Amino acid sequence: MKTLDTWPDVDATMEEMGRTDLEIAEVEADLGRRLYDLINVYGGRLSSLRTKRSGLEALIAAYCLHRKHEFARKRSRQLTFGKIAFRVAEKIEIPSGLEGTVIATLKRLGFGDCVEVRERIDRSALRKLPDVDLARCGVRRVREDHFRIEPNIELACGEAGGDHAPAAFSVDLERLSGAVKIREAEPGRTA
Repeated sequence: MKTLDTWPDVDATMEEMGRTDLEIAEVEADLGRRLYDLINVYGGRLSSLRTKRSGLEALIAAYCLHRKHEFARKRSRQLTFGKIAFRVAEKIEIPSGLEGTVIATLKRLGFGDCVEVRERIDRSALRKLPDVDLARCGVRRVREDHFRIEPNIELACGEAGGDHAPAAFSVDLERLSGAVKIREAEPGRTA
């Protein structure tokens, strides 16, 4: 790795950083375009396959629900191409918007152990305390200098002699995010 000996060396390195940032942006833009194209190519097919699978699953579920009595003793059935099972799941439903009332009722009836109390340290409040009080609590304030470099990409593009304005390789993010939203909304899609 080379070393920098003068401020002009630093400035030249910043210009190189700017050009590198430009190349990174161009590659990211190309990646975005290619992802958008892939979503267009495979999105419809995947959607169709997911819809088909959901339909097949619904057929099996309807058949098994109609014959649920057959699962009374043995809760599962092994078939040649897979396994079907009914499993009992229990959950506690709390009416929407009434959590506070339920908490108060639990406390009043002596079921306080059913109420979870969460305590967290408020770091923004700690910042307001003097160092002496922080030390009394076993905490200390640490100050750090964070170094920052901001290359001027536009100037680096101009110095490179090319017409590489950032807009020349921008991705239509609205178009891309729309495709991603469509893909996320597909039925039966798992994350």
